[in-house]
Amino acid sequence: MNIRFTLPLLLVSFGLFFSSCLGPGDSPELDPITISGVVNCYTGSPMEGVTIQISSDMSDEVQIETDASGFYSVSDLPPQLDYVVKVFYEDNTALDDNDKEMLKDYIQGGATNLDDFQILSVDFNGTGVIGFTAYSTLESLVDDYVLTEWRFATADFELPSPDNPAGTGQVDEFYVAAGDDDVVFDLVGVKIGDLDGSSCD
Repeated sequence: MNIRFTLPLLLVSFGLFFSSCLGPGDSPELDPITISGVVNCYTGSPMEGVTIQISSDMSDEVQIETDASGFYSVSDLPPQLDYVVKVFYEDNTALDDNDKEMLKDYIQGGATNLDDFQILSVDFNGTGVIGFTAYSTLESLVDDYVLTEWRFATADFELPSPDNPAGTGQVDEFYVAAGDDDVVFDLVGVKIGDLDGSSCD
């Protein structure tokens, strides 16, 4: 046996054992990361005062609000963790008759063309199929002056289609699998039933 190689081999073995005992985010060699992004209304206008809540099983919950440009940034997060992002926003804007007319025209095959975010705002049953049941629901919301909630989706959101059967993006609650690098996570908000974007003004 060559004794000269015993000490280096022991050191290497100890190093491998020590590194295997470290959990995600525990390594002193990994820098913290930042999750940031912009929250816009579906019309493109920035949304100020949106609450962003970021949490994981292995780190404390962090909460922050977007600024006047819709920007948020949460830094000093441990890397290599799975994060849950939740979004909250309240306002006092109401729906109006124009929303009803737009949906009625869309259902009847008129000139109104709704994008995926607008359809998300009136997808009351979660099927992506918008018909007269949706119109009846929207009519009640408008006539009863109900202050509806907001929904949020990732900026790449697309409804399922023949070209994209699974759809794209996430809605309502979001999951970020963070690696070693900073993450940019942009979101789009839609107020339930607000087809004309009046709540975005």
